Amino acid sequence: MKKLLYIFIALLLALDALDVRAQDTYTLLEPLPCIEGTGNNCNPNELIQKIEFNTYLSYIFKFGIAIAGFLAVVMIIVGGFEYMLSEAPFAKTNGKERITNAIIGLLGVLTSYLILVTIDPRLVQINSALPPIEIKTDEAAAFRQNLGQELSLLNEASRLEYVRLTSTMTDKKKAIEALETKEGGPGLTAQEKLDLIKLKEEVRGITADRTKVLAHETLEMNFSQAIGKINALESASITDTQKEIAGEVTKINLTTAKYVDQLHVAGDLEGEAQLANKKVFYMEQLTEQISLMTSIAAYEDKPQASGKTVLENYMKIYENELDNLEDSTGKYADQMKDDSTLSLQYGTLLQNRIGLIKATLKIQ
Repeated sequence: MKKLLYIFIALLLALDALDVRAQDTYTLLEPLPCIEGTGNNCNPNELIQKIEFNTYLSYIFKFGIAIAGFLAVVMIIVGGFEYMLSEAPFAKTNGKERITNAIIGLLGVLTSYLILVTIDPRLVQINSALPPIEIKTDEAAAFRQNLGQELSLLNEASRLEYVRLTSTMTDKKKAIEALETKEGGPGLTAQEKLDLIKLKEEVRGITADRTKVLAHETLEMNFSQAIGKINALESASITDTQKEIAGEVTKINLTTAKYVDQLHVAGDLEGEAQLANKKVFYMEQLTEQISLMTSIAAYEDKPQASGKTVLENYMKIYENELDNLEDSTGKYADQMKDDSTLSLQYGTLLQNRIGLIKATLKIQ
């Protein structure tokens, strides 16, 4: 009896391991009788000619329970005959034990089935198919779209650098995977363990470098767009101008927050501080640009001596800053020590501001 049970279980496991599709219908070599409750939707007097694989497994499972009940009844009958017809005391004892064991086995099968059905009917529903892996395509598509948009903002040099870093990271990840696979087998040597640690640190560093390429280029683009909007406005009101570029300011804040978080996770605290420093610098420059353009708009609306004086003072400040920039002694000298690109951007910004004032005042 135990051997039959083991064979039955092994057969189920073997069938469950087959690479078949649960929804396919198969024609049976030998028709099966209709058993109510097996999910075949058949009539009691009909034979089953075709069946789905999962339904077939369920059929075998429930048919096995029925066979267990049938065999238990047979053993009870055999035990009964053995008890009634035998004169020997030991034979009567064997007959009683056979009956008792058959009843216990039958009760065990039925009780276990009843318990499983009571807890959850799905526990007795055999399914050969593994549930499909669900990929959140919306999130994946959004990520690819955002990444594509960010990469499109990069200049050629930055794009090439990003591709180079990605290629290097891919190679190092393959090396890590090879070592980790070996780690699960015969184990790693002391040198290989050190190599694995080093590779993981290098991947973290490359991840941070890639993030910085995207972060600085995106932030610079956001700043450029904000400056362009300010220069295009004709309002003489600082408040109105600030409202007009509120969206651009939000972009700068969100971009900074996003990439600062990524750099923090990558463990690049220096890069994190550098990006936050750039954001502060850009915000100050936007405020300065709004103030300048508001003064220019006011002077163009009503050219007065006081307005001209204001613009001339602005120009002196910017010219002085431009001179100090060359000596690294300007207002933002400390911030520019950590980011050389700020020096170039600030120099261009100062020259453009001086040019705007000269054009407004019609100075050659």
